[in-house]
Amino acid sequence: MSTPSSQGTVRLGENVIAQQMGDEFILLNTETEDFISLNPVGSVIWESIAMSGNIEDACAAVTAAFDVPIDVITADVQTFLRRLAELGAVRVSDPLIDEGR
Repeated sequence: MSTPSSQGTVRLGENVIAQQMGDEFILLNTETEDFISLNPVGSVIWESIAMSGNIEDACAAVTAAFDVPIDVITADVQTFLRRLAELGAVRVSDPLIDEGR
């Protein structure tokens, strides 16, 4: 099994509209009409990805916001981004995330 990496990049899906509701985001894929509700952790990841497109930055943002060690959060961020990619909300360029699909 591969060691978790945080070196990949992410682009937001072209057909996704994001609306912040308090400390959470609601995503709508206008192509599939799927709604995705992000909890506060997912929202921190989403905001970071929207700003930098960098997985390492997203991991650092979660670590800072929730005081979680980076080695713990990296695999969770990868899993979350893999799921968003499956739903068409993001496009990920990271071999470790891609191989998990």
